[in-house]
Amino acid sequence: MRNDIIDNQILKLKNKYEVVTLLGNPSNSTSDNQWIYDLGISSAGFGVQFHSLQITFKNNVVAKVKKFVITD
Repeated sequence: MRNDIIDNQILKLKNKYEVVTLLGNPSNSTSDNQWIYDLGISSAGFGVQFHSLQITFKNNVVAKVKKFVITD
């Protein structure tokens, strides 16, 4: 789903209300203009990976969607 959101630009030009309607409330936010959605954990060898989706807004409209992984 994460790749589909990015590859197909599902959130392109959506406002904050529309994003919440599609994805629910964000797990975290670093500011009013940057929301983070936790997407879960997967195994990676002897460690784990934490998957997240970062959405950046400009003028209350989605400007950028980025996936990132934190490896432990």
